[in-house]
Amino acid sequence: YNLNANDTDTDGRTPLVYSCWSGSINSVKYLINNHNSDPSITDNDGMTCLHRSCRNGHIDITQYLIEVQHCNINKTDNEGRTLVHHAAWSGNFDLVQYLITEQGLSPTAVDKDGLTALHYASMSLNLSLVKELITTYQLDPHQADSNEGHTHFIKHITSQYPQYISLLHSTDNE
Repeated sequence: YNLNANDTDTDGRTPLVYSCWSGSINSVKYLINNHNSDPSITDNDGMTCLHRSCRNGHIDITQYLIEVQHCNINKTDNEGRTLVHHAAWSGNFDLVQYLITEQGLSPTAVDKDGLTALHYASMSLNLSLVKELITTYQLDPHQADSNEGHTHFIKHITSQYPQYISLLHSTDNE
């Protein structure tokens, strides 16, 4: 067979993207080291392997792509989402901390809809991550998106999870 590891499917994704997505660090290393797979290729959503790895909370792959492969940590996807947005959406507390503290990425960056990492962390249902973003980085749980004026923190979470309501009220009293 004469296969090219950088060939894409109809969504613009390579085999390496799927390995990053699924969390197989061995497959990622194999494709890069043995088949010259390019981790910087973007898919139709403007996402690279690094975005997919962060979105699925794979800290080992993310660290490998950043520290060994020197992938661009500042690239946003077509919706303006950063690596921190994707990591927060995955709910992986350690990954978000790594990107912010060790890589210097901003937790306050907003995407095209005006959403911060806090909005995405709220959707992940990781209360510890939500608390960390509010208390350590002073992200505002009342910040509305720029399109519809909704606070995703309130809209998607507090109706189902009462512990978020108490967190929201505690930030009102500070």
